[in-house]
This record gives sequence, C-alpha cells and structure tokens, in this order.
Amino acid sequence: MLARNGPLTVVCIKQVPVAAAVEFDAETGTLRRDGIPAEVNSHDVRALLSALAVRERCGGSVVVVTMGPPDAASALRYCLALGADRAIHLCDKAFAGSDTLATARALALAIGREEPDVVLCGRSSTDAETGNVGPEIAELLGWPQVTGVCAWELGDTVVARREVDDGFEQVSVTTPAVLVVGEDVAEERFPSREARSAAASMPLEVVGVTDLGADPALFGAAGSPTVVTSVQEQPGVKRANVILDDSASAQADAIVEWLSAHGSSGGDRRLPAPETVRTEGSSIAVYVETGPDGITQVSRELLAAASGLGRVDAVLIGDRKHCAELVAYGADRVLHIDAAGYDTLVHTAFVVDVIRAYAPRVMLFPSTGRGRDLAPRLAARLGLGLTADCVGLHFSRGQLVQHKPAFGDGLLAMITSRTSPELATVRPGVFSSFLPRWDRPVRVERLALDHRPSRGYTVLKEIPGLRRSTVDLFGADIVLGVGMGAAGVLPEVERLAGLLGAGVACTRKLADTGALPRHAQVGLTGCSVSPRIYVAIGVRGAYEHVVGLSRAEHVLAIDIDEDSFMFDHADLGVVQDCGILLPLLAQRLSLLEEQCTHA
Repeated sequence: MLARNGPLTVVCIKQVPVAAAVEFDAETGTLRRDGIPAEVNSHDVRALLSALAVRERCGGSVVVVTMGPPDAASALRYCLALGADRAIHLCDKAFAGSDTLATARALALAIGREEPDVVLCGRSSTDAETGNVGPEIAELLGWPQVTGVCAWELGDTVVARREVDDGFEQVSVTTPAVLVVGEDVAEERFPSREARSAAASMPLEVVGVTDLGADPALFGAAGSPTVVTSVQEQPGVKRANVILDDSASAQADAIVEWLSAHGSSGGDRRLPAPETVRTEGSSIAVYVETGPDGITQVSRELLAAASGLGRVDAVLIGDRKHCAELVAYGADRVLHIDAAGYDTLVHTAFVVDVIRAYAPRVMLFPSTGRGRDLAPRLAARLGLGLTADCVGLHFSRGQLVQHKPAFGDGLLAMITSRTSPELATVRPGVFSSFLPRWDRPVRVERLALDHRPSRGYTVLKEIPGLRRSTVDLFGADIVLGVGMGAAGVLPEVERLAGLLGAGVACTRKLADTGALPRHAQVGLTGCSVSPRIYVAIGVRGAYEHVVGLSRAEHVLAIDIDEDSFMFDHADLGVVQDCGILLPLLAQRLSLLEEQCTHA
C-alpha cells in the first residue's frame, strides 16, 4: 500500500458481458463467452465517477478493485482511463465459482488492507442483478452501510442523499462506511482515446489468496453457500404485433375496445386465503414490510407464495395493528416485535434472534430497497446463502429451488442453498396475493426483544419524493410506461393513469431528466413489472427497457415513429402523435366512466 495523502475511496467494480450480446448454449446449459464483448457494470462506472468528482473537491485518491479472471484487467484499465489512481485485481483460480458471499469475503479482506474512508459499490450488476455484495462487505468489515445513495459528499463525515420508499433522506454517516449507489449518483462520461492509451501501460496490483492470508476454502465453489444447479433460456414472449395507422379518432376507439377486452380477460387472479391455520411442520418465515398505507402489496404476495411451501410465520417489526391483516392474507402465525421505524442494524439483530429462536426452514424478503438493504447484511452475519430477486420457488428432493433471472430475464438459473435457513428476496409482482379471509383465527406471539444499536448513520432531513402516481407499480393491473417521446405530455399521461387506475413508469432517459422518480424506472438497470397491461407511450423500445416489461400479459405501444422498435414487442401498436391521441383517449374513457356511473 502506498503512502496516503488525503481521504481514500475504494470502488468495487465488475466486468460483465454486454447483456444484449449474450448467447446461450442449450446443449451444455452454459453461456457462450468467446467473442462476447464485455464492459464495466454501468452502476459501478457511475460509482467511480462520483468518487472522482468528490476527489476533485476534497483531494485524496481513488482505488478500484475487482475480482475476476485475467481478462477482467481490461475493466480495471478502463477505470484507470477514467481517472482512478490505482487498480487492484483479485485474480486466483481459488476465486473461481464464488457466489456473492464468497466474493464479498475476498473483497472485504482486500479492502480492509487498504484502510479506506469510503467504499462504493454499484446498486447491482447487469448480469446477475443481485445487489448483495455491498451490504455483505459492510457486515464483514463491521462498518455501517447506506444503500440507495444518489449523491454524497465527504468531510468530517459522509453526508449522503439516499432514496427511500416514500422519498429521500439526507444522512450523515461516520467513516469508514460502505455506500451502495445507483445510476443517478453521477453523470455518465467516457474516457478519451489518449487516456485509454495511457492506461494500457499502467501497472495493476494482482492479489491472490495467499496475499490475503486467508483459507482458500472460504472462496470459490467450496466457500459458496449457494449452488447454481441449472440454467435455462427464457423463451421470448410472442406478441401479436398488430399495427393501427388509422385516424386518431378511430385509434382511440380501437384502444378503448382493446383495453376492455384484455383488461378483464383473466379475472381476479387472487384466490381466498386458506380457511384453516396450520400449527405443525417446518415454517416459512416472511419478513413483512410496511409503509404509510400499511402492509405492502409485495408482502401480501410473499405470504401467498410462502403458503404454497409450508406453514407461514409472518415476522412483523412494527405496529401490532397489522397482525390481523397478516393472518387474513395467509399467515398462520405472526411473530411480532414492537419497534418503530426501519433501521438496518436493529432489524438485522431482531431477525437474527427470530431465526435462532424459531429455526425457520426458509425466510423470504421482498426484493425492494429495504429488502435488498437487510437480507444481504443478515446473510453475511450468519454465513447463509441468499438468492436475490427470485421469480419462482419450489421444493425438490427436500431443497428449496429458487428461480433467479439473469441478463435481463433472458436466462433463468435454478439455485439451491447449502445452508439453513434458505434465504431469498422475491421480486414484486410475480406472485398473486390471496383474497383476504378475515375469519381466520389470529395467532400472535409477541417477542420481547431489545436491540438499540446505532444504525450507523444519522438522518438529518427527510425529503418527500416526486410522485406522479399513487398506484403501486408492482400491484397494478395496468402500468403506463413513459419514454422521451411523451416527455412533453406528462399531464395527459397522469390524467389517463387516473382514469385507468394505472401506475406510471418510465425509461432510464426520462428518469435521468428528473421528470419522474428513479424508482419508477423500468428496465435492465431499473425494476421489472408484470401487469396485465403495459402501455408504452413514446418509448423507443431499447433492449434495456423492454426486458423490464417482458412479463406483462399484454403490451400496447403508442409512438409517432412508425419504425419504433417498441412495436416489435407489442401486441397492439398505434402510430400516432401522443399529444393528439392521449386527450382523445382520455375523453373516450371519461365518457365511458360517466355512462357506467349513470347506468
């Protein structure tokens, strides 16, 4: 380690295949890597650029670190070309096959030797999309973590702005600390040709297992608590690709008819919760998330998903008034801990106690900002396997098989855990919740647990978020996805959303403008939704966006450009100016609503 002059920031980066170029070999069940271009994970690039901007203001140095095969050196050189001061390459055959926890162990050991002030990790990687590594590093180092960071400054402490479910928080955290950042933490830029040429001859520090002074059994396949048992290609959804290029008036009539036909085609997808309450058998624990409106939709979905696996224990840290509702939505028992608010370290300690006292077979968390903040920290503390962002769960030969999408849902990995309980975060919107059954007997065990550690940071200010829609994207039957082609007609989109009871989502480019909140971004680096109907309005149809809506039952696309790629991914495409069509469509829907009211 070189002598330091000023604060040191370490940025963890990963080289990933370009998702759109990934090819799958169905015979071998593996990716074809030869000739597939690679790049630095986009979230990690933004993390590095934010670190370089802070260095310009505060001085110090920036070190990038990665773990990977020899060709990952090119990713480090790209970061040096952007302006990083040093690069560390963890490269050893013993690291091959590491899952997120084994990767975090290696990175934590390397980072600890550097004694940095701040460690930055991107929110997730575009290949595996787990988001586990940052919180796991924080836990292994025993440092505080701040996730969802969209801006930060370094002084006597780190002052960061982080996105939470209902807005933003401005927080102060003591160093050393781990920050997990998203795309909006820095403006994207690219290195010059001259900088890349200079970086090609810059030295890299290569570190192996021996250099870390660690047991090789902690890494690679041997040290990984999760195992990928198989990988399969996800078949693409076939869309009808019907195009309407009539007059705007005729198109509006056709859309109303189409929405009516497809919006009710499946009926209510929910089934009543089981009548009886189970008291025997291994439990499936569900971490319950609550918000301003009570129990979140994804928590209800997890209760239903867990019910198909065994007896359901709902772990509620919060107000006891939610207990009856949890039972109505499928919980066989509620394990209630009376504690106000959400705190990463406090909730981690509480859940550890629950696991040790009740020994659930499986524990499920929502794949939300909070779930991705808590579950990895818990997994690292207990040395447990964790599969992130699951879209399916089933038991096979006594093991929980977790269905994990990768490469923008292009592939589906089947993953099992060697450890117990088996932990998973589950993507919102992929399971249907139960219809509530309010006559189920309420069974509650109140746990007298007391954990009051500092969360590691202080909330300086709470900032209400920009919200164009109050409808939950993950529970909505209809989602309106807005692209740059409709940036000028957002009021009309909001009016339409109100008439349809729809959620409002957007593309990455529109989120970058600040017109819609980042949590509404759908796509490879945003969230995935699975509504009954997705309406793409002024959306170009880039791969990075389309992968986030691939699970929609039906897709309607509206765009003035007849060559829009979005029409290739739609059941019904309408070639029209959004500014002309949306008011006509809202007029038709308003009239229809009025007729129904007076009928």
